[in-house]
Amino acid sequence: MDYAKILNVINSAITSSFLSEEKRSSLSKQLNRIKKRISDKKIYLGIVGEFSTGKSTLINSLIGEDFFVTNAIQGTTTTITKLEYGKKIGLKIEFTSGKMLRYDSNKTEILKLYRPDVYEHLSFWEKMTMRTLDMLHSNTSDKFLLEVFDHITTSDEISKTLAEVTVYYPSKLLNNGIVIVDTPGTDSLTPSHAEITRHAIKEICDIAFVIIPATQPLSQSLIDYVDDNLGDIADKCIYFITKIELIRRAIERTHLLNGVVQRVTNYLNVENPKVVFAPSLLSLEEKGVVEKTGITEHLSENEQIELCSQFESNINNILDQIYNEREQTIKDKIQRLTSFLRDELQADIRSKNNELKKELEETQMMRVTPLRDFMTEFYSTHEVYTYSYIESVISNTISSNRSQFKKFVFDEIDGCSTKDATQATMENYSVVSKGKNCFNNCYESFKSILSKTHSSYTENFNEFKALFTEMFSIDAIDFSYTILNKPDWQREYKFDYDKSNLTTFKPFRLFKSLSSVKEEMKNDVGPKIEKEFAKMEKFYISHAKKSLADIEKQMQKVKQLFIYKYEKIIDKRIKESDVKETLLKAQLKILKNNLESIINL
Repeated sequence: MDYAKILNVINSAITSSFLSEEKRSSLSKQLNRIKKRISDKKIYLGIVGEFSTGKSTLINSLIGEDFFVTNAIQGTTTTITKLEYGKKIGLKIEFTSGKMLRYDSNKTEILKLYRPDVYEHLSFWEKMTMRTLDMLHSNTSDKFLLEVFDHITTSDEISKTLAEVTVYYPSKLLNNGIVIVDTPGTDSLTPSHAEITRHAIKEICDIAFVIIPATQPLSQSLIDYVDDNLGDIADKCIYFITKIELIRRAIERTHLLNGVVQRVTNYLNVENPKVVFAPSLLSLEEKGVVEKTGITEHLSENEQIELCSQFESNINNILDQIYNEREQTIKDKIQRLTSFLRDELQADIRSKNNELKKELEETQMMRVTPLRDFMTEFYSTHEVYTYSYIESVISNTISSNRSQFKKFVFDEIDGCSTKDATQATMENYSVVSKGKNCFNNCYESFKSILSKTHSSYTENFNEFKALFTEMFSIDAIDFSYTILNKPDWQREYKFDYDKSNLTTFKPFRLFKSLSSVKEEMKNDVGPKIEKEFAKMEKFYISHAKKSLADIEKQMQKVKQLFIYKYEKIIDKRIKESDVKETLLKAQLKILKNNLESIINL
C-alpha cells in the first residue's frame, strides 16, 4: 500500500477544506499520528479496566518483574502512561505546552517540582551531586522514581498539564518493540478520564486488553463503558479474565469463560470475541518473581502448570497476531480517519449548498423586481384616504351639525312666548352656545379626518418597509422620516345676525300675530344658517385639499429618498451576492473533488 500517496490525498483534503479551524486541527493531529505510527515499528498495547481488577499484576506478569505492585500503573492514573523498553529504569514527562523533562537528566527539577518534601530532606552534597549529574545528563534512576511517577499520574490537577508520561524498563517483552499503555480506571467519576482512555485506545494503541476480574465477571458498568467509548473497536479488543487462579474448580473456570464470551457477544455485539485467562499472580509465583502467597494452594500442581502454560501461549499467540495484523491496524486507523473526513466533507457540502440556496433565494427578488416597480405595485393595492372620501366626511359632518343647529334654533323660536323674545332668539346664550358647539364639532371632525389621513400614509409606508425587508432581506428599520401635518385652521362661530329684514317696530307688529312673527323669523334665519355653514364647508374642504396635497407631496419625497438609498444597497447586495455565489460554487467544487478523492482511496 502506497501510504505516502494516501496520506497526501488526506492531507490535501483537510488543508483545502472549509471545515472549522478546530476540526481541521483535530483531523491534522490524527493524520500526523498515523504518519508517526507508520514509521514507528513499535506495538502499543492498551490496558483498560476498572479499579482493583488486577491491572498492575497483569502488567508485571507481562514484563516478568515485580515492578508495579503497589503504586505505579494503577487504576487511579489520570493521564496517558506508557511503559517502554530502556536499558535502565527511567522516566520521561511530556507537557501539553511542549516542554519535556527526563528523570535521568532533570532529577533536581522534577523533585523540586513534584516532591519538594523529599528534595528538602536531601543533604547539601546530595543536592550538589544531583545538579552536577543533571548538567552532565548522567543522572541515574533511584528509589524516588516510582514515587514521582505515582504522584504525577494520580493527581487530576497535575494531569491537566501533562500530555503523557513514559516509564522505561529493561524488559525482554518490551525489547521486542512492545509498549504498554495504561489508562484511567473505567469506573472513574471524572469525565475527562473517559476521554483520556478513549483517545489512548483509538489514537495510540494497536490493540486493547480489557481487564475482567473473575470475582466480578464483566460488570454492567464495564459493559456500558466499552460500549459507549470503545464500541466501534470492541471486536479488536482482547478480554483478559484476571484473578482466575482464585476460582477453585476447573469446571467453574470453564463456565466463567463461556459466560464472559456470551456476555461480550450479546452486550457488545462482538462475534467470536477473544477471551483468555490471565492468572497473573500465579504466573509471577511460578517464575519466582514474587513469593508464594498461599492463595493458589487450592490448585493442583498440574492445574497451576496448565494455567501458566496456557497464559504464556495465549500471550505469545496474541503478540504474534498483533505483529501480523500491524498493517491492518494502520489501515483501520486510516479507514476511520477517511470515514470521519468523508462524513465531515459531506456535511460541509450540504451546508454550502444550503448557504448557496439561501443566498440565491434572498437575492431572487432583487434580481427580478426593480424597487420602483415593487413600490408601485404595493401602493396600487394599499389605498390611503382619498380627497373625495375626506370631502364626503367633512360635508356629512357639516350637514349633520347644520341640521342640528337649525332645528335647535327653530325649536327655540317655537318656544318663545313674545314677539320680542322671538326676534331676539339668535342672541340667546343657549343659541350662541349651541352654534359654537356645532362649529367646533365640524372643526374636530376636520382635524380628525386629516389626522387619520396622515396616519394612513405613515402606516402604509411602515407596512411597505416591513414587506420590503421581508422580500428583499434588507433591513429598512433605520430609514426614518417625518410627515408634517398641521390641521390647525378653525372656523370660529361668528353669527352676527342682521334683523333688517324683520318688522322690528312694535306699531307695525300690532297687526301681526305671534305665530306669523315666528314664521317670519324662521324664514329669515334659516337661509342665513345655511349660508354660514356653507361658508364653513367651503373653508374646511379647501384647507383639507391643501393639506392632503401637502402630505402627498411630502410622501413622494420620502418615497424618492427611500428608492435613492435602497437602490444603491440592492445593487451592492446583488454584486456581493454574485461574488459570494461564485465563491460558494468554487468551494463546492473543491469539496466535491476532495470527497471524490477520499471515496476513491
